[in-house]
Amino acid sequence: MLCDRTPAVNTAKAPAVVFLGVDRLAGDRWFGARGYRVLHQEAGIVAQRISVLAAAAGVSARITNGYDDGLVRQLIGAGPAYVPVFALVLGRRRATAQYEPPLTW
Repeated sequence: MLCDRTPAVNTAKAPAVVFLGVDRLAGDRWFGARGYRVLHQEAGIVAQRISVLAAAAGVSARITNGYDDGLVRQLIGAGPAYVPVFALVLGRRRATAQYEPPLTW
């Protein structure tokens, strides 16, 4: 199991999971000491674009950090400089009583 199946996000049933990652050494070369922060900001921009495209296709996107980063590196053949920032789970929304109770006014 690559991702943690929490009540909020069931990655085992999701049609797609995107792992956004960065090359920490390249970030250090390009941006110096602030490289790690800049790369995380860039990953956030990419995640926003994926989320908007998913919404346009009628699919929801949810960010999660419930995964084994070492296993992600191993599966894609990345070295230790590659840092998975987060996973973006794509799928259909399903409201639950725990996370989206009905609104009563």
